[in-house]
Amino acid sequence: MTLNKMIFPLSDALLKRALTHSSVAKRDNVESNERLEFLGDAVLELIISKELMERFPNAHEGELSRMRANIVSEKSLSKIALLWSLSEKVRTVDPNAAKLPSVLSDAVEAIIGAVYTEHGLENTADFVLEQLSELLDSAVEITESYDYKTKLQEILQANGDKTPEYVVKGEVGEGNEKEFVIAVLFNGKELAKSNGKSKKQAGQNAAKLALESIKKDER
Repeated sequence: MTLNKMIFPLSDALLKRALTHSSVAKRDNVESNERLEFLGDAVLELIISKELMERFPNAHEGELSRMRANIVSEKSLSKIALLWSLSEKVRTVDPNAAKLPSVLSDAVEAIIGAVYTEHGLENTADFVLEQLSELLDSAVEITESYDYKTKLQEILQANGDKTPEYVVKGEVGEGNEKEFVIAVLFNGKELAKSNGKSKKQAGQNAAKLALESIKKDER
C-alpha cells in the first residue's frame, strides 16, 4: 500500500511539509515538519492511551505506560516508517539522514499530525489503529509477557536456580472458539492453570494467576 493511499485525501502541501526535515527547511526557508511532529506526538499518545485503557480495563497505570512506551518508541515508529518507504520520501539535505530512526519516527508523527489537522481526531484514530495494529498487538504481547511470565520467573528464581515450566494440558472449544489450556509448574507442583486463544496467551494467563496466588500466600 502506498503512502498516498494510506492517508488519502491528505493535501499535497501538508504531506510535503510533513516530510520536510529541518535541514531542508533552513536551506530553502520553508516550514519544517517539526510543528506537525509535535502535534502528532500528542495525538498518537492520546489515541494509544485510550485504546490500551479500553483493551485492559483492569491494568494499572504502570502497565499501561510500559505498553504505550513500547508502541510509540522511536524504534517502533521507525519500523512503520520503513513500511511506508519514508526513507525514500523524507526531504533532507543529507540523503543518509533520511535513514536515521530519529528522522523516520519524527516523520511518522508529523504525518499523524497532518492527518489530524485535515481530518480530525476520530478519523486519525481509525488511521492510527489500522496502520499500527500489528505493532500494537506485538507490543502488548511483549509487555504482558514481561509483566507476568518474566515477573513470575524472577520471583521463583530468587529462591533457587530452577525456572517455571509451562505444560499444555489440552484444548477446549471448537473452531474459532478453541482455546489452549496451559499449566505452570515449579518443582513439579502445579501453581496455576489457564486458557487462551494462543499458547502464549494461555501461558501468560497462567503466570498471572500464579502471581496472584503467591501474593495471597504472602499476606
